[in-house]
Amino acid sequence: MATSRAFGPRLAASAIFLMAVFPGQSMGNASGEIRWNWSFAGEAGQFVTGGVLDLDPIDPINYPVLDYSVTQSATGATLGSASGGEYFMGSFASQLPSFTWDGDRVVAWSHRGVNGFLWNAYEDLDAAVREHYFFGWALDSNGAEIEDASSAAHWRTGGVVLAAGEVTVAPVVVPEPAAATASLALLICCIAARRHWTPAIIRGSA
Repeated sequence: MATSRAFGPRLAASAIFLMAVFPGQSMGNASGEIRWNWSFAGEAGQFVTGGVLDLDPIDPINYPVLDYSVTQSATGATLGSASGGEYFMGSFASQLPSFTWDGDRVVAWSHRGVNGFLWNAYEDLDAAVREHYFFGWALDSNGAEIEDASSAAHWRTGGVVLAAGEVTVAPVVVPEPAAATASLALLICCIAARRHWTPAIIRGSA
């Protein structure tokens, strides 16, 4: 049992060393490329943006879109990405797309084009008939096209709406290495405590 008692403090010391070498950091912010899952009405995919992710911003933050992909489509759209050559991010636009996120949802889409709307438009280059995904797009009660940050659609040339509905956009939050290290240190402490105290408990109950 003496060996177990010595092993416990050594494990605890290792955990303290890990936490000292890799101090904890906030998971609320991450810099570099940020991945976002989007979905609506059976359609789904990802955005890749630049910027610094803030999960609890004081004011909404605008994120420039660097890449776009479709990973699931109930309407049979091409599964692929802009970087892979299946989609084009500049349709109807005079500037690159971006969106503004308030920590809960997208509150604005920025992709001003020749028609003056602020939709994000992504063209399916492999479709037999010209098709687009529009984010920030909706039809009003009279069938007129309007800006609506909460809506998206899969649209075919000729005014055919293949899918439309409320869109959800959420960042893919990956724990930073320091956070993972802290979790490992906590696990080591738990193992150390169990190895250190279990023999004493057994002896006391005998």
